[in-house]
Amino acid sequence: MKYITVVLSLALALSASLTFSTKGDDLSEAIRHTKHAIDHSRQGRADAGLTYAESALTHARVAAKQRYNFYIDEGVTELKIAIAHGIHRNAQSAADHATEALANFKEAKKAEE
Repeated sequence: MKYITVVLSLALALSASLTFSTKGDDLSEAIRHTKHAIDHSRQGRADAGLTYAESALTHARVAAKQRYNFYIDEGVTELKIAIAHGIHRNAQSAADHATEALANFKEAKKAEE
């Protein structure tokens, strides 16, 4: 019985430390995917840009749930608009809104340093 308690305690401690150590990773991933979305959209590849924007949105939403930051929320809003433009194959407008999202994510990152 003690063995099971010790193992469960270690597993809980390990999962908690992993959660805290990856706190900033989702914001970094949102930034990385947003950059890819901008690059692909600027090259006229709306489908690829849309895929990256959706992936960036997923990471940004996780980052927003981990901590409150106005810039992350604004970036999420801009990504949603970029995705709407991407769905309608308006790559230039999608890139413009993704660029705004990227600026917000970078501000959020700077605020955390």
